[in-house]
Amino acid sequence: MPQDQRAPEFVPQVVQEAIWLKIPYLWMQERVVHEEAAKSAEDAGIRVVMDRCPLKERMSAGWKKRG
Repeated sequence: MPQDQRAPEFVPQVVQEAIWLKIPYLWMQERVVHEEAAKSAEDAGIRVVMDRCPLKERMSAGWKKRG
């Protein structure tokens, strides 16, 4: 797993912090999935995206890189 990416076992703590901070959205990168923690977040009103890459999502929506 790349150094800039959290392993799935750390997601519950991230979710607890997001709940405490009242963050409305939580995005987990590719290969980061934790269903139980995601349910806790959703139960607290946080919208959750798991196992997705923001760049790939933007590119598939027609966004073009500059340069």
